Amino acid sequence: MPLYLLTEHKDHIAGMDDIRAFNYKQNSPIDIYADQRVQKALIREFPYVFDGTGYPGIPQVVMHPINLLPFSIGNNIFTPIEVLHYKLPILGY
Repeated sequence: MPLYLLTEHKDHIAGMDDIRAFNYKQNSPIDIYADQRVQKALIREFPYVFDGTGYPGIPQVVMHPINLLPFSIGNNIFTPIEVLHYKLPILGY
């Protein structure tokens, strides 16, 4: 399978910098629930967010690893369902 089919599409992860306004508004980090492949893509594409420098103004996030098992956020339970976005497996809820 070509490599481009195994990497995250930009339209799935490109909004990382846009969460800064939400950080400012709620005065806290944004939780990200993602599988290992997506987390690696975020770290690769946005290394300054995860390098630990704490530079002011970068997006503030907390990563929560998930897989195909149900997980909860507050009182809500989410069951990931693997679907295909063309030939790229992604998770729906």
